[in-house]
Amino acid sequence: MTTAISVQTTIRRMALLACLTLISAPTFAQANVPSMPDNAHLNMETQSWACDTGFRRTGNRCNKIFLPENAFATGKSYGAGWECERNYRNVSNSCVLIKVPANGYLSNDVQDKGWACNRGFRATETDCVAIDVPANAYLSDKHFGDGWKCERGYKAADGSCARIQVPENGYLVDAEFGPGWECGRGFRPDGNHCRAIAVPTNGFLNNSSYGSGWECDRGFREDGGSCKPINIPANAYLTDTNFGPGWKCSRGYLPEGNTCRKVELPENAHLGRSGTDWDCTAPHVRQGDQCVLQN
Repeated sequence: MTTAISVQTTIRRMALLACLTLISAPTFAQANVPSMPDNAHLNMETQSWACDTGFRRTGNRCNKIFLPENAFATGKSYGAGWECERNYRNVSNSCVLIKVPANGYLSNDVQDKGWACNRGFRATETDCVAIDVPANAYLSDKHFGDGWKCERGYKAADGSCARIQVPENGYLVDAEFGPGWECGRGFRPDGNHCRAIAVPTNGFLNNSSYGSGWECDRGFREDGGSCKPINIPANAYLTDTNFGPGWKCSRGYLPEGNTCRKVELPENAHLGRSGTDWDCTAPHVRQGDQCVLQN
């Protein structure tokens, strides 16, 4: 029983101590805060004072911020300390009513007019003027230019949309520049027409938009607008290069003019890595055109 009373007494003492701590904390904090001027409040986080909203600190005082009509205090320590209410904008430190013209609406860009025009209209200094969309055109979402674009198959010309004349063997393209069409595969533009690419025998069309538009089949080379066969000598094979003779000698042979000459191996020698020369087999060493034992 005595132990239970002792525990209860201890708990009561601890609770009383906590209450005293809470009561004395603000008094202690205030004791360490510098003298607080009028129109200020205690900032518990910094243990200092700050000016109330609508006031700006100047030295150790809180001076009232001048608020023009139709404005509100922001509570910010930078800038003017106030902003205009919605529907108003700052003009020479006054809040002037924004006059939204017909076919316009309030915008967030109060630094400009404070209003913008509805879709299909363009802003002048004071009004929203309807965009004149020509036939075969539609409104665009761009805030610059004419405000409209021509439909597919038409091209802008002198404020209107003219039909694009696509030649035979051509097709429409969605390009803002150029004629508005391109030639199909196998054809090249020639003025306002598409001219067929003349592919020689043993040639084929390529996908290049420049040059002749064709290449020669494997085993042939272009020569004067035609494809002539590559003459491959004995002991040689075709290569895929566009330069040189178009063939290469097989391993163990050397090019000699338009032929392939066999590599002559002296005694105790073998073909080297290149296949066009030879190395001596150890323990022999090369001496001139022979392989001799090393001394």
